[in-house]
Amino acid sequence: MTSGIPQRTPTAPGAPLVSHAVNRYVRWLGSQRDTLGTAIVVIAVLLAWQFFGGYLPKYIFPTIPLAIEKFEQIITLKGTYVAIGQTLVRILGGFAVSASFGIAFGILMAMSTQFNFIARPLIRLIMGVPALTWVLLGVIWFKNMELRVWFFMFIVTFPITALNTYDGVRAVPFELYQMTRSLRPTTAGLLRFLIIPAATPFIFSGLRLSLSFSGRIAVFAEAIAAGTGIGAEMMLTNQLFDVAGLIGWTFILIVVLSLMDGALEVLERRWFRWRREMKD
Repeated sequence: MTSGIPQRTPTAPGAPLVSHAVNRYVRWLGSQRDTLGTAIVVIAVLLAWQFFGGYLPKYIFPTIPLAIEKFEQIITLKGTYVAIGQTLVRILGGFAVSASFGIAFGILMAMSTQFNFIARPLIRLIMGVPALTWVLLGVIWFKNMELRVWFFMFIVTFPITALNTYDGVRAVPFELYQMTRSLRPTTAGLLRFLIIPAATPFIFSGLRLSLSFSGRIAVFAEAIAAGTGIGAEMMLTNQLFDVAGLIGWTFILIVVLSLMDGALEVLERRWFRWRREMKD
């Protein structure tokens, strides 16, 4: 005779420990998703590189060992670090100027209807002009090559920061804006306690995008209108048909830009350390 009480299925003594270990491994694997994806892409690129390098002429597509050898030669030269320093100063200086001006411009656009009436068409006009046109105009307008590079960076990256800041300010809830205004704050207080904190996520998105463009534009400007920096060294390798050297300088540029983007990402995380990460 069987009772109506459900019977528990006996479990092995070590089953809870195994289940806990499996769950921890699955969670760790999920947290390393981006790293694993990056590793897979890098391995695939290296395999394709080695495959094509074995069939194409070395002066067109050098093999991985040849590129590594050339990279080692480049990093042993003192002039390499001088060029990296020159490019870093240009990128960071131009980025700081364009970011500061873009944030102020975007806030003013969002808070002033009269200014927005003039500013938005101006930004559309600037963004509609091809980058090559600005480069050629900068070469004609400015004699100093540092001013040329900074002008190229500013004219390309400033609209990105300005529009992202504008969108961030416009995204502030109207009810929250009205409630804050009811406390009769000064303009500076309104900006400090509501507008800028609420728009910061948009601002950081614009800054990271602007920094990426700043690095590319700075190197492009150095190659066209300057005689020093990473861009000038890349142009020199191109003129000498030194593909291995071009790849070596490209790798150096990737490392430099990745480090700067990583530093900005760390700053963003510290700024938003109160936010929780979304869990699957």
